[in-house]
Amino acid sequence: MLIEIAKENVFSSIEELITEIKYQIKYQYKNQNNFSKVVGCSRKTLNRLLNHNSGVYEIFKICEILNLKSIVFYTDKTNNLTTNIRK
Repeated sequence: MLIEIAKENVFSSIEELITEIKYQIKYQYKNQNNFSKVVGCSRKTLNRLLNHNSGVYEIFKICEILNLKSIVFYTDKTNNLTTNIRK
């Protein structure tokens, strides 16, 4: 699976995407507690979302808040998943 965000960053896995999200949270909001207030959930819930790769919709929402403009999922022939979110 290849994940592309805003044509600037390309990730080969969801784990790489989550790592970038965590970096952006620290860079833009200093810590997960500050960012969780913006998202509207507890720090514990945010941590669960980021560490267990659950909640695709929530991940998209987080990317939008972090100003990661575009997400494109490419998969191999067995998974057949393509998702495009562009602004």
